[in-house]
Amino acid sequence: MTTIPKKQLVLLACMAVSAGCIIVSNIVTNKQTEVCGVALTCATFVIPFTYIASDLVAEVWGFRAARFVSLMTFAVGFMAVLVFAAAIAAPGIESFLMQPAFEQLLGAVPRTMAASFASFIIGSLVNAWVMQRMHDRDGERRLGLRCVLSTVAGESIDMGIFTIAAFWGVLPAPVLAETFLSGVVLKSLWETIIYALATRHVIAAVKAMPDE
Repeated sequence: MTTIPKKQLVLLACMAVSAGCIIVSNIVTNKQTEVCGVALTCATFVIPFTYIASDLVAEVWGFRAARFVSLMTFAVGFMAVLVFAAAIAAPGIESFLMQPAFEQLLGAVPRTMAASFASFIIGSLVNAWVMQRMHDRDGERRLGLRCVLSTVAGESIDMGIFTIAAFWGVLPAPVLAETFLSGVVLKSLWETIIYALATRHVIAAVKAMPDE
């Protein structure tokens, strides 16, 4: 029986986490909550984990691997949307009485979904690119700075694209600006806290693993 190297298993796990988070975020984004007086969707606390996975992949395996993970995450997320749409369209049995709630929970608003996927793929690629460029310049030094700056860059692009594409013409400009700034700050802060608690230790452990 062929044994899969632990390092390769970590890469597969990063892909699974990223894909799982994008599917979950597109569901829980329907629920809004409030943090320090700022209204946010629950997806705000899920999406950063895709960027953490991207940081890990870019730091250990490089930009090309991180790009592959991002593209696969996008593909899996899009497939989930198609499956949800098919399930909604499928005729239910007579005793199924929750069709309106089912549609409301899983039905994708085309503009919002397009904005979500576009912002994710571009933001995650920017995040990985910044990680790779800084790693090429600094080597193994300044890991914390790499993770924080790549996060801010990726989240800024992500939130900028999503806010404009999803809500331009729907929400007034001051609300758009508040949504953008609060999203970038809170997501970046959330990722920074996770970096301090876990990400740096996981990266160090994975780098110490043998390639084979």
